[in-house]
Amino acid sequence: MRGCTLPKVGRGSPDETPGTSPGEEIVNPALHLRAVVLDSSPQILRAEVEAGRGGNGGPLHRHLRQEERFLVQEGTIKVRQALRSSQLAGPGETVTVPIGRPHTFEVEGGDAHFVTEFRPAYNIGEVFKALFALATEGRLDRRGNPRLTDVAVLMQRYPEDFFYLPVIPPGVQRALGWPLARRAKRRAR
Repeated sequence: MRGCTLPKVGRGSPDETPGTSPGEEIVNPALHLRAVVLDSSPQILRAEVEAGRGGNGGPLHRHLRQEERFLVQEGTIKVRQALRSSQLAGPGETVTVPIGRPHTFEVEGGDAHFVTEFRPAYNIGEVFKALFALATEGRLDRRGNPRLTDVAVLMQRYPEDFFYLPVIPPGVQRALGWPLARRAKRRAR
């Protein structure tokens, strides 16, 4: 991908060292999110998130290897799970999204402050860094979505940790994405 720095990683075993470190800040202005890594190990990625008005987790997606947990400290977020179920969570409340369940979130009202956790971490930190780098490079649309070619390259680089759409099997998404990723890489040379 021209202009986008994606970290090189291995195949994603739980024993690998995650590509994020405590104190590291990851920002996505398109999604109105600012995260500071609190803990980063093979077992967990924990980050403190400030989400501004309109902050959200992007389109409905699923993680094939990570459970995601939201621990709300201030404000209110609406966590949507599956295709039709959603739950409001306010200060002191926790919402857990099991591995593989489609989900997203959005801030209700003003700003929100929460801690998010991914268990096990695998390479999810690298995926966030690469995705958020696209935002700082102006490579997202007005709703915070990356270009299809950028999605394809991310999916190829992180096949087990990518944010997959909920209704199309991941294998089909990968098969459709590989030719786009190859084309994007050829153009970047």
